Amino acid sequence: MIDDSLPVLNSAARYGVGYLLSIAQPDSQLPARSVDRFNAIHDFEEVMPTNDPTL
Repeated sequence: MIDDSLPVLNSAARYGVGYLLSIAQPDSQLPARSVDRFNAIHDFEEVMPTNDPTL
């Protein structure tokens, strides 16, 4: 599960969801935040496979 809300991720963890990722910069107008409890991604390309065979 990927979410930009830390309370939502905390709740998911309490309910046993096993794979949780946070969004490091959910608002492009603000700087990236430090997330301690969950791994954070900056862009969905970090977790989505590409269909481009040249990459």
